[in-house]
Amino acid sequence: MMRRVRTVLSAGVGVVVLLFFSTPGYGGTTTPAWLDQDRFRGLPWGAAVEQAQTIYQDLSFVRYAISDEKETPSKVYERKNEVRMIDGIRVDGILYWFRNNSFYKATVNLNSKVGPRTITTPAAEAFDKLSARIYGAIGEPMETRIGHGISGTNKKRVWLRGEMSITLLYLEPSGVNDDDLILEIAKGAAGRETRVPE
Repeated sequence: MMRRVRTVLSAGVGVVVLLFFSTPGYGGTTTPAWLDQDRFRGLPWGAAVEQAQTIYQDLSFVRYAISDEKETPSKVYERKNEVRMIDGIRVDGILYWFRNNSFYKATVNLNSKVGPRTITTPAAEAFDKLSARIYGAIGEPMETRIGHGISGTNKKRVWLRGEMSITLLYLEPSGVNDDDLILEIAKGAAGRETRVPE
């Protein structure tokens, strides 16, 4: 009788452990700091420019950006001494977007070239690695688009996490020997209005 009880308990514990480690966001995968719902790289979502410049003294204005003529233009900043790495991937730039003096979006950019011995470019590898990392932390994307055609290969995945949207985009135009990766993380109503190119 005791042997049967132990067998049933062992099987139950085994099933629980298996479910724990196979569910996205649990077990071996932790949420990376850059997907924090309260801040991006130490800068709280909704922070004013003045607060951001206190946190990041190397934050400098880059340009204005208009995504919708009915909306207030965004002010785009970058850090001069930024460590341009995300999840161990070297990137070309990280931009901080403010609208109505409130930090609402961050974009990460990587441009890579296809060389004579290149099978997979850094941008394509980064798309796969970041997709897997986000999936492990959040789960399935709410939208996935992959297009192959005469205009090249485009891949897009979108996740929602509470008030935060995460868009990962890979662009490989045909006839050009470079490609781009764009990671956009936006928070709040302003984030839901932004659009990454198709």
